[in-house]
Amino acid sequence: SWKLKEMAVEEFIPYIQRKMADRMGDGLGYGVISGRGKSSSNAWKPEPIGIITALQAEEDTPHIVPLTKPTDGEITENLITINAIVEDNFTDTAFYVNKKTLYNRIARILDTTGRPVYLQNMTTSGTAVGKIGGLDVYIEPSMPDDYILLGDAANGYQANINKRVTLDSEDHKKERTTDYIGYAIVDGAPIDLGAFGLITITD
Repeated sequence: SWKLKEMAVEEFIPYIQRKMADRMGDGLGYGVISGRGKSSSNAWKPEPIGIITALQAEEDTPHIVPLTKPTDGEITENLITINAIVEDNFTDTAFYVNKKTLYNRIARILDTTGRPVYLQNMTTSGTAVGKIGGLDVYIEPSMPDDYILLGDAANGYQANINKRVTLDSEDHKKERTTDYIGYAIVDGAPIDLGAFGLITITD
């Protein structure tokens, strides 16, 4: 409302704009991970084709390792062997999980020597939260629960920015309100599924 806007501290509107940009970033993350592409029946608005969507659509799903009621040892073994699924020419690989999966499934696991499989990043530099087998681990909120993605996203996925992120405002004089609007047009799809491997866990 205009009254709230007049009462707001100077930093309030930039704060709203930053939160909107964060939400838009989350939306793009969803598209890259789980986007459904274009609906043939117009059941939904066009979305990027997500990595998981493309991996699940492959015949015999060769890049997916399904684990049903796995032991800690089985999870540990597949965190290592999933590297063999990613083709040799993709070397900039990292793990992507959501926070729940990281701390419920991975962080508590110890290897045969009693050391944690997941090593938390204790420094403040960089955005990786830790490492598994020497590879960076990133928190990606768009990842489904109990899904662990290993991949070289920089070289295996292509996003096309058709319209860059725009933040705008629109005043409504009769209602005495202002809408803050974020807008962008982005499409994308995996360009080589050999860059990815996926572990799915089912209880």
